[in-house]
Amino acid sequence: MLNYADVAKALNVSIETVWAYAVRDADFPTRVNQERSPLFLAEHVDEYRWQRRERARGRAGHPPGVQDASGRVSTGRTAGDRIRRLMDAPDAPVGDVRALAGLLGLEVPALRYRLRGQTRWKPAELKTIARVFRVSIDELTGTLELV
Repeated sequence: MLNYADVAKALNVSIETVWAYAVRDADFPTRVNQERSPLFLAEHVDEYRWQRRERARGRAGHPPGVQDASGRVSTGRTAGDRIRRLMDAPDAPVGDVRALAGLLGLEVPALRYRLRGQTRWKPAELKTIARVFRVSIDELTGTLELV
């Protein structure tokens, strides 16, 4: 059983950071007691540490994650510009980037990269957007170039 100080030491962060993880991160281990000082199972903390390390791949100081880009769609800025116009419409079902990112299961920065044409779209993401805004994929992308 580990308390907040033990978890902070295991994750190599401050206790304040552990508190923030506990509040903000849905993957943070659940406490195993109901007393004032929460306790966590060491196995759950180890699993959480492994998950955080995997999520951090590609960030500064970590090797980049290798992703298979086959099956992704390169649209340049075309799709992003059209999606932004759809979001700006007064009767748009989704009006902001955060809501759209949530629908797609993406982080906001990842969606912004796609909207700017810096990252390729997955076909499933384009299908979801087309369904939400009730348009065809061709209307979003123009001509598709599979890369």
